[in-house]
Amino acid sequence: LNSIDNFIWKREPEQASNYLVKFSNLMRMTLENSRTKHIPLTVEIEFLKSYLELENFRHNQKFKYEISVSPEIDGKNILIPSMVIQPFVENAILHGLSHKIDGDCNLSICFSRQDNLVKCVVEDNGIGRKNARVMRENQLVNKESLGIQVTEERVHLLKRITGNKNLQIQIIDLEELEKGKTGTRVVILLPLLTASATA
Repeated sequence: LNSIDNFIWKREPEQASNYLVKFSNLMRMTLENSRTKHIPLTVEIEFLKSYLELENFRHNQKFKYEISVSPEIDGKNILIPSMVIQPFVENAILHGLSHKIDGDCNLSICFSRQDNLVKCVVEDNGIGRKNARVMRENQLVNKESLGIQVTEERVHLLKRITGNKNLQIQIIDLEELEKGKTGTRVVILLPLLTASATA
């Protein structure tokens, strides 16, 4: 909404209109997805694409993104918990990529299967959690991500309900894996649930 307001004040009505249409589509998808506990992976991917397109538009096409799905995953038949992946994608953009000054900004989201789980890896080459933490400490307002907190609580709840202790969220600083590398990798393991099994 701030971006739309900015376009209006800059007298860019076409930009404001385009952004408003994208924003309304995203809000509609958000409301539809939040009405159910699980959604097909294909629906989640469409939602993420819509969100990424909007954020990239807001940041003047600053970053490149890619969403990939392994061949062993049937996106139409696999169900995942709704509204779980997006907060980590949002974090990657707002705290990692948006503050990067030099070089390309890249974000990847990969879905694959790991035993009886769906594995989602969200990876960015932004400034990294350490630098993002320093920036937040230097700001007057230091807000923690509510979306991440709610998502982690949901995963803990899913663990209790399903009895599957393999469910987890792992956040890795890429500089710990390779010297000189920046960015963050989030590995999310979710229950493998199929539409046919729930029918």
